[in-house]
Amino acid sequence: MKKFRQFIKSKRGAVFIIIAMCLTMMAGIVASALDYSRGGLLRAELGAALDSAALAGGTVANSSTLNATVTKYFNANLPAGYIGSTIDPLTITEAADKSTLTVASAAHLQNAMMPVVGWSTTNVSASSQVTVEKKGMELVLVLDNTGSMTETAGGGQTKLQALQTASNSLLSILYGSNDTLPNFWVGVVPFSQAVNIGNTRSSWTTGVTSQDWGTGNSWKGCVEARYASGMDVTDDPPSTALFPPYYSTCVAWSSSNKWYNSWYGSTTSSLGGSNSPALTLKTGCNKTGSWAYSSPLDTVITNTNGGTTNNYNYGPSQYCPAQPVLPMEASKTIVLNTINGMTANGDTDINLGLVWGWRLLSPSWRYTTGTSGSTSLWGGDMATYTYSGQHLPLDYNTPLMNKVVILLTDGDNNVTVGNYTAYGALSKGILNANVTNSNNSSANSALDTKTTAVCNSLKANGVIIYTIALGTDITSTGKTLLQGCASNPAYYFSSPTGADLQTAFTTIGDNLSNLRISQ
Repeated sequence: MKKFRQFIKSKRGAVFIIIAMCLTMMAGIVASALDYSRGGLLRAELGAALDSAALAGGTVANSSTLNATVTKYFNANLPAGYIGSTIDPLTITEAADKSTLTVASAAHLQNAMMPVVGWSTTNVSASSQVTVEKKGMELVLVLDNTGSMTETAGGGQTKLQALQTASNSLLSILYGSNDTLPNFWVGVVPFSQAVNIGNTRSSWTTGVTSQDWGTGNSWKGCVEARYASGMDVTDDPPSTALFPPYYSTCVAWSSSNKWYNSWYGSTTSSLGGSNSPALTLKTGCNKTGSWAYSSPLDTVITNTNGGTTNNYNYGPSQYCPAQPVLPMEASKTIVLNTINGMTANGDTDINLGLVWGWRLLSPSWRYTTGTSGSTSLWGGDMATYTYSGQHLPLDYNTPLMNKVVILLTDGDNNVTVGNYTAYGALSKGILNANVTNSNNSSANSALDTKTTAVCNSLKANGVIIYTIALGTDITSTGKTLLQGCASNPAYYFSSPTGADLQTAFTTIGDNLSNLRISQ
């Protein structure tokens, strides 16, 4: 009993008990700190992975690959089982107008020591939101309106219909649910073997009153290419050099050469088959004695004969595109109405469409007197709207603004023997001194050279160019031309079908959107 009392009263070794207790507490604190730091690390990595995934998703916000792209980038930055965690499936949410994209998730980590105090799991959650911001932009759509656009693009659509559908999707991406956006304008240049600048712009021509346009008819709005002055591939404004009006003279019609333009004469002829609208042809191009004009003039005639359907055009404005150039416009509705009003007819002179696209974007075309003045050259919204004190078109490389061209064609440059174009008749040798009425290959090569010259000028001035080859008729030469014209290889799109075109326009729309982390 005495020894027991001595043990109870003894103070020797008490320090070891205290040290043991402290060590136990310190070990718990360290373990808890480890659990806490692992949770903090998981939270930080989860947020970073969501930011990366949201930004990647924003670049394909309008694509069917959205979910796959977001998941791919998230997993690359936060692998499954990271430091022993389990990760919930991603929640991917787009605003109705696709203006924002939100990506969220949660992760769970089994604690090592915290269960002793009832905290067995660390749960963290995070989200990231990107806002798709539309940078200020002057965008010009240079669109093929040639006769081959009536061919099928698959899916029950013609190429022209596929173009109109895809253009609607593109503009829906860029505008969202809005009809206008701040500092955003779109112009349209329909082209074939000429470009229609609009019949209100006769002051830009050398004169339209001296020609015979036919009874009840007048200048439609097309112009020649200023080839005599060498300014067919430049952005020189009308104040520097005027444009000869496009005027296709009467050429005797024959059954074997229906492209010949017989639009007045004394004898009524027939195209054969059925015509819509109904057509009265004339032969002989003879103004002596009793003569009259064909009716209707300068209208696309759909002719069906023996099961074959072709489009023909007769008159002084033969194959002039029906839809004039639309100067840059703020309203999505007006742009879409222009595109939906396009019709297909004529040959392919890509350089003509492209150079007029440049003239819509060139500051040299801002005023009637050039880059300075007070009277807008193009008029309309280009005269009304300003940015940093400038009317449209803005100076090249204006801060926070882009100038962009989207060029679409379904064929190579091509001049049909016998047709009148913005370069006159092929037989005149304007495109190449060696051209004859039976050989157009050198003329087509000359058009390729001119197209490349315009592409290079646009890019030299900082204009971004996207090019699209629609259908399967474009040769390797034509594809190479478009690839070289695009600002970089990724901006060239081969679209054999209407579905492919839809994908191309969606990709371009996403590319033109600028992203930032907003939350």
